[in-house]
Amino acid sequence: EIVIVYYPEWRVTLIYKSSYYLAITYYCNGLIAEDNRKHGECVCYYENSIERLTNGWKTAEKISTDKTNAYKEANTFTNDMIMRKYKIAKRDNDNVYFEKIPALSSLPSVQGN
Repeated sequence: EIVIVYYPEWRVTLIYKSSYYLAITYYCNGLIAEDNRKHGECVCYYENSIERLTNGWKTAEKISTDKTNAYKEANTFTNDMIMRKYKIAKRDNDNVYFEKIPALSSLPSVQGN
């Protein structure tokens, strides 16, 4: 009975947080690629970070808009931060470096220790 009451709340939390943390992971990989002067990879990671964050938010809101209010400020801040870095990286790659933007599937997967 308790599981039924809290299931929607947990579901929203888990869906959003898994997307959020994966978006942060891609963002960090983009920062590393930027430091290593791999500008195409950097743009790819930032694009996928934004996509993951946006899709996670939309999915969580479809389930319950009441439960997503707790994460709204964090989502907005993170999205703005990643979008700012993405726009700069995209502009630099388009105007200066001209590196091909690879598909995410062609990049190494994230390994945890």
